[in-house]
Amino acid sequence: DQETSKKMMAEARRQEAEDQQRREAEEAEAERRRQEEASRAEEEARRSEEARLEAERRRQQQEAKRREEEAARRREEDERRRREEEDRQREQELRRQQEADEARRREEELA
Repeated sequence: DQETSKKMMAEARRQEAEDQQRREAEEAEAERRRQEEASRAEEEARRSEEARLEAERRRQQQEAKRREEEAARRREEDERRRREEEDRQREQELRRQQEADEARRREEELA
């Protein structure tokens, strides 16, 4: 009968509309999840890059500190050697002076 046929067609259209709405909602939810995951991945990549940069900054600071400590050690060593050389030269000059004084005294005693 025509009335039953119209009701069945209306029901089929209603069912198709519900199915279409459900598919659209599922697609929208899937897209929302994809965007959320992309945001999380971007945030993780950003954090990872920040951590990498921070580690590189610390490494450079440590390297600069090591170089400065090495330079300071070299300066101290150079200064120690310079003082030792000055002391050695002073002692040598003092010995020469004492030997010259001693030689003069012997000459004076002999004279």
